[in-house]
Amino acid sequence: METPYLTTAIRAAHEGGKILRDFYGRLDRVQRKDSSFRELVSEVDLLSERKIIETVQKAYPQSAVWSEEAGVVGPAAADVSWIVDPVDGTVNYMNGIPFCAVSVACMVHGRLLASVVHNPFTREFFYAQEGLGVWLNETPIQVSATRSLAEALLSCAFSSKSNPGRDREYLAFGRLNDLSRGCLRTGSAAMNLAYVACGKFSATWGRKLKVWDVAAGLLLVKEAGGCVWMDPPIGSPDVPAISCIASNGPIHQALLEDLGELLGCCRSQHA
Repeated sequence: METPYLTTAIRAAHEGGKILRDFYGRLDRVQRKDSSFRELVSEVDLLSERKIIETVQKAYPQSAVWSEEAGVVGPAAADVSWIVDPVDGTVNYMNGIPFCAVSVACMVHGRLLASVVHNPFTREFFYAQEGLGVWLNETPIQVSATRSLAEALLSCAFSSKSNPGRDREYLAFGRLNDLSRGCLRTGSAAMNLAYVACGKFSATWGRKLKVWDVAAGLLLVKEAGGCVWMDPPIGSPDVPAISCIASNGPIHQALLEDLGELLGCCRSQHA
């Protein structure tokens, strides 16, 4: 059953996806956000973001929007908040690699209730409603049945900037790559989570991610029957960085143990 929140998230993601398709392969302006050569923002990020904000605030004018480029739009203490990444995977997009997504999540009184991750190039439209399940296009989906790391295909998302834990990230990446059928660094945390939800990946992990990178995808995984660990929990747009592990369930404890040892990140469990 589709709820008004989910209906609005679907509409907003469709609108953002149209802009991604319209500008694909013909970007005129790309800027750096700071000194990092990978922290980029394009005119498409800004146009998609503007359209998504317009769509959700037309339906819920008293809501807030937490977005990658605009920051917090609307009343920060609003009961309803929309968590938006207008282009998750900007580097892929600007290089003509169609592995990216529009990500929209709706949080009400601190709970994620509805979410969408949409890749407009592969026509993959993932959407979930708390307690009602998750779908890829018109088909209900669930996580993989893989029961061991040795049989699992994994993915990961590193932070863009160099940081004191970067060496440990590379060690974790290499170790899990060796223990599994492979660990892919795809460039889109949102798509990684969506692919865990539909069983293409058995797990994904990331460190120093932003709330808009993961909010929508984490609900997809939970509604698909998977397990999620994150630190800190989603609760504010001011959280500087989130570490997360999302899996199909049977391999979750093994990941917590391996990544906890190598990243020092798995001190507590958050649903």
